[in-house]
Formats: sequence, C-alpha cells, structure tokens
Amino acid sequence: MKGKVNLTVGIPAYNEEANIRSLLRETLNQKQTWFSLQEIIVVSDGSNDRTGQIVKTYKDNRVKLVDNQTRKGQSFCQNKIFSMAKGDAVVILEADTLTDGKNYLNYLVEPYARNRSIGLVQGNAKPLAGKTIMEKVLSMQSRLYHYFEISDYTKRKWYTCGRGGRLFSKQVYSKLKWPAGVPEDVYAHLWCKVHNFDTVFAPFAVRIFRCPTSIGDFVGEYRKNVSAEKIVNNYFKPEIVQNVFKDSLIFDLRVAWKFFVSDPWMFVFYMIFKMRLAFAARPILKFVDFWPRNDSPKLAKVHEQI
Repeated sequence: MKGKVNLTVGIPAYNEEANIRSLLRETLNQKQTWFSLQEIIVVSDGSNDRTGQIVKTYKDNRVKLVDNQTRKGQSFCQNKIFSMAKGDAVVILEADTLTDGKNYLNYLVEPYARNRSIGLVQGNAKPLAGKTIMEKVLSMQSRLYHYFEISDYTKRKWYTCGRGGRLFSKQVYSKLKWPAGVPEDVYAHLWCKVHNFDTVFAPFAVRIFRCPTSIGDFVGEYRKNVSAEKIVNNYFKPEIVQNVFKDSLIFDLRVAWKFFVSDPWMFVFYMIFKMRLAFAARPILKFVDFWPRNDSPKLAKVHEQI
C-alpha cells in the first residue's frame, strides 16, 4: 500500500444555505486515517440564496468557491470540479446529504488506498425515517429495496447512487467528462464499466438523505428516474444499461412481501402512492440535470433530524 491518498472533495450546490454549513463542518472534521484532505471545491450553481456567502465565511484555505452567475447544471459543475482538482482522487458529495459519523471518508477512501487500480468507489445512502406519512412510506420502501439490492452480489456490482457519495480515481476523473443533460451517477458508473475500471461498493461509507415529502416530489422523482434510463440508452448498449435499471419480478415481489410483513398499514399507503404514479407519472421527454428551482423542505431540514 502506498501512503495516504491526497483527497479533493467536490460539492456541487444550488440554494443550499440551510445545509452547506453543516456539510462543510462535517467534512473538515472527518478523521483522516487513509487520506489527507487537500481541498474542498464548492460550485454554487447560480444560487440565489446565501450558499456562496456562507462558503466564503470559512477561512480555511482548503475551502474554495466557484460561483456560477447563471445555472449550468450538475454535470457542468462536476466537470468543473474535475478540471480544478489536484488530488490523487476526487470525492463528489451531494449538497443535500450529510455524513453519518466521522469516518465516512475513511470508509470511502480505504478500498482505493489499498488498491490504486480501482476507478470508482460507491458510497452507501440511508434515508431518514421521516415525519410525514409520505416520508415514512418511502423511507421504508427505500430501506427494504436497498437491503435486498446490496445483499445480492450481482446487483451490488451495479449499484449506483449519487446520494451515497462517490470517489473517483485520478485515472478516471482526468478522462471522464459528463455530457449535458444526463443522469450523472448512472452515466459515471456505466462509463467506468465500459472503460474497464473496477468499481467497488463501500457499505460503511453512509450518507444521510431525506425522501420526498409530497406527492408532487414523489411523482417528479419517479418521472426523472424513468427518463434517465431512456437517456443513458443513447450512450451505452441497452444490455449494459439494464443491469442498473431492471429488476426481476421475483426481486420486486420479495421487497413487496417484506414491506407488507413489516408494516401492513404502511404497505397500503405505499400501494395507494403507486397507483397515483400510474395515473400521473409520464416520463419527461428531456432529462434536465438542474436542481429544483424552489427550495425543498427535504433539503433545508436534513440536519435537524440527525
């Protein structure tokens, strides 16, 4: 094993004044066993709140701000981070998530520190239990789906989730460039597979996120996910893409049965929400990698529940 990994952390953000301070503080306070934190690059993507101002209050010279005057989208921001990065590896964190413990980055970096041929380390994502019926139902569904997915070795190899955070080796981040208007997490994972870079899942590198709080958010997220599959088919062979998106009927039935057994009443609400999707959720024709224009309570209050 070589020495510590010199690490760049990149955070693309849009209107994250409620969460960015906590996120920066937690990132700076991570234990550095396997890495040395060289820099944190925050790209504020045309934010019209105090996101940029809060970042500027940090006097630590490792914290750097790029302030886009107009919105460019997540892919543009992450390409910018890659072009500026100086580390042996780059960790991309979503700004509406928080760290579960002070060893998150150690868990994420360790596989790469031990084996520098790895191209991508995928972090884990854990939803908050939530307060509303919608949140509780979606949180339980997400937890059960996630449990069965990472328990299956074949599916775990194709697991991808931006919310869990990801480490990209220099071999990858020096070559990978996201096109505009793609689901960046799936695109990056498939790009690594196609270019023969090993991908690893780090189960203990857990980040916290909050599920949709309203039917509108739920429908919007579903439509975006459906459209994502159609978009990536334009860049990769369908037989590769289906490894990420397709679940067998048996898999879905296992998740549904476990849900029903765990909480029959919540399962009833979940089926009602699913029927609502069937009537309202048509795929959007064009995938747009912009963050929502309106501030969502699921972003602003993440830190209040941890």
